[in-house]
Amino acid sequence: MLNKIKQIFNKDKRISLDNWTKDYATGEFKQQVKIKPVTGMKGKAHIEVFDKDGKLKQEAVTENVINDSINKNLNKYVLNNIYGGSTTYSPYYNLNMFGRLIATNYTGAEDATMDRLPSPETYESVAFCHRTLTYTGSDTKRGSINNAETSFNPDTGEMSIVMDWPTHAGNGTFQSLFWVLNGTTVSNAEAYTDLYSSKFSSDSNSDHFRNSHPSACIVGDWYYYVHYNTYDIYRLPRATSGLKGFIAYEYQAEPVLTSGAVSYYGVQHDGTYFYVLVNNPAYTIEKYDESWTLQDSFVVDSSYFTNFAFTVLDSHLYTFRRTTAGDFTIRKIDMTGTVQNTWNILRQTDIYPPLIGNDGNDIYIIGGTTNTIAKLDTSGNFDVYQTNNSPVATYNHYPYRIAFDPYTRYWFSGTYYSSGNDSNIDTISFDVAPSAHTLLASPVTKTDSDTMKITYTFTMDMTKV
Repeated sequence: MLNKIKQIFNKDKRISLDNWTKDYATGEFKQQVKIKPVTGMKGKAHIEVFDKDGKLKQEAVTENVINDSINKNLNKYVLNNIYGGSTTYSPYYNLNMFGRLIATNYTGAEDATMDRLPSPETYESVAFCHRTLTYTGSDTKRGSINNAETSFNPDTGEMSIVMDWPTHAGNGTFQSLFWVLNGTTVSNAEAYTDLYSSKFSSDSNSDHFRNSHPSACIVGDWYYYVHYNTYDIYRLPRATSGLKGFIAYEYQAEPVLTSGAVSYYGVQHDGTYFYVLVNNPAYTIEKYDESWTLQDSFVVDSSYFTNFAFTVLDSHLYTFRRTTAGDFTIRKIDMTGTVQNTWNILRQTDIYPPLIGNDGNDIYIIGGTTNTIAKLDTSGNFDVYQTNNSPVATYNHYPYRIAFDPYTRYWFSGTYYSSGNDSNIDTISFDVAPSAHTLLASPVTKTDSDTMKITYTFTMDMTKV
């Protein structure tokens, strides 16, 4: 019978018995049998809680689930390095997806397809630790990396990361561990990180993304945007290998809709039709099918826009208007041009120049030079998240349009680098998937008289990559 079970799971699934907790005071031992996916990377957490005398009080061991997106990108990263790391496909890739460990009281099941951290309302963060940073301060949640005990063995493909918490930090009860990007905050699921960039060739005329035409879109294997200088709508192809970003070489850019006597200001797609903002001579939204045949149009008030910022979601147009620094207005408009809702957002944060897009669920707005990320749902609920790890813009690096890619679930920003007159496509992530989730067999509790050590071991099996 056991051999039959092994045959069922030997390809895509495996049985994991290494999931248990033990309370040394009561002698209670709990173990779970789990079904785990077969992946090239595996992780296991070993948690030890010690009393004031240094005696082991509670212990837990659990294997994790690595997120599918991490395994996919790991495959792409390995293959891309074999390919040669060409600037066409991946000149830069930040693998710091395991930058911070968070211990929470979340009790949801492990899910390799989880595309973002659970809502902050569903759990409490009890403890966290940066993977690379030592810490000796008074923070009541933060632990410190133990560099002396952390080890890496390239011969066996194994790395053990050791983290310690003193008596005053990490107190409470937790049952889940999440690995996340280093920029991900403890209090919410938002983060920003540059993953990689793909540049137009260095050329003084390479100004496709220079200055703001923020509304771009990704449809299938094409990135659609408005050219800065010609006001035509162009598209760039997706790479067929590497990380499957977009090839931003000048000769690859194809015009799909030429402006002629009018000016195009932005392009969006709702899954079926393209929507183009055009000055003809009044501000007009034109609706096109996939062959770029005009289907319909309606006039919108030019006062609804700052820098032509708009997006289309659930058969409605959403426009952004900055009134003063820190104040702005979002309008929800139906496809006849009638305003359905107006939301005045006052004294939140400055978002300028505005880049706006949606991921099919929520609307995201970025301040291209003010380093701000904001999120709005279709009911007008608004939240602001400042960047934590990498700035949206630097002194010579200005994103001027963004588009969400359903295939990779990353955002792609058309970015202008003033230092070299380069136009690039940068890849960014806001709502990030946890890199790994570990659900313990039972909760672990640490008090203010205890210390805690977590040893997290990663093992690589390159035959599975």
